[in-house]
Amino acid sequence: MARSSRGRPSLCFMKGVIDSPLPQVAMKKILFPLITLVLIIAVFLIGFEMILRQVWEPPRGLYDYSHPFIRRHIRAGVDLPYHGDAVTGFGGEFHIQGGPIGYRTDSVLSREKKPGVYRIFFLGGSTTACTYLPQEKTFPQLIEDHLNPDGASATYECANAGVDGCAARDSLAQLIYNVSWAQPDCVIVMQGVNDFALGLTPDYEEDASDRRTARSKAKSSYEEFEGDPHPYIYQFYKHLTRKHSKRFTLAHIHDEREKLAHLERKEIFEFPNIVSFEKYMKMIAGVAKSLGLRLIFVTQCSLYAEVLPPEIEERLGIPFPEEDQLNPSNASMKRGMDAYNNAIRQISTEMGVELIDLETQVPKTLDFLYDHVHFTVEGNRKVAEVISEYLKNHPASADQKVN
Repeated sequence: MARSSRGRPSLCFMKGVIDSPLPQVAMKKILFPLITLVLIIAVFLIGFEMILRQVWEPPRGLYDYSHPFIRRHIRAGVDLPYHGDAVTGFGGEFHIQGGPIGYRTDSVLSREKKPGVYRIFFLGGSTTACTYLPQEKTFPQLIEDHLNPDGASATYECANAGVDGCAARDSLAQLIYNVSWAQPDCVIVMQGVNDFALGLTPDYEEDASDRRTARSKAKSSYEEFEGDPHPYIYQFYKHLTRKHSKRFTLAHIHDEREKLAHLERKEIFEFPNIVSFEKYMKMIAGVAKSLGLRLIFVTQCSLYAEVLPPEIEERLGIPFPEEDQLNPSNASMKRGMDAYNNAIRQISTEMGVELIDLETQVPKTLDFLYDHVHFTVEGNRKVAEVISEYLKNHPASADQKVN
């Protein structure tokens, strides 16, 4: 082999290799067919994309973001297939549906209300929305079933206006700009854990101008009016895949806990943001009073305790995203939940609002709560039983007596 003075192959030899027919043959046998295949796939995808844009319209998501003052609410007429997780008590297929004017309901079909009908609306976060369960297994629907005798015409109509992640400030906007126009007679509000979690995040602003809320609303509103920017092929693929209430699964709970496992558990004793929570709950009370609505506050249940057995410990969801790098101790979470529930009790007394102290009536076991705050199927039955009995024993008036 010819070599240079430094022991390397000579340029003449390298030139000979390049000019030899072997690499050219390899290019013809491998590279050209590969390029042809890529071009065929590209043409197919472009053609399929163009056809989809002509014959198919991507279905809208679960939530409507179009209202300027409401962060989001259940989309009117939505019908999405979902799959539950057995840990909730229901692991089968079901559909999340929105009535003709929104909400999860089979009875509130228009803003107009028939004479003699008593309408009850439920406001709150994911513990109220129960998007991980079929509607017939959620406590708002079970309450409607309890209140209407079998075989008789419906006297009571219930609508679930709960929204995942909703805080008191969101429920206030929902009440003013949405629910109040559907002629409710009674509004039942369950808030606490979302306000608690929001108040501990670094960028929290009590007027909802915080970066996270604003960014989410801006992005979702843009897609509401301009459409999802993703290619139709991707949206079609997502449409064909089975939807899963991922956030309400045991796998998700374990995943979130794993992300924060490296953080030291933090002790928290002060919750100054509770002042904002009280302000919004009082505003809800004031709006309900001005509209002549019956208002009932409900305390929020949780599994939090200072000392927990391992089987419950591993079920406790983390209400803080990884970016916050926040991992409060169980004792801190219990102190926080107690503080917010006590605030609800105090406001109810101060403002003359009816109170159902649910937190003291639902057992703190995995039979009723499958994670830190979300009800199982059995838990929903228990909540429906407690609230239904309260409504039966505390009729709004003589001419609106609950059977």
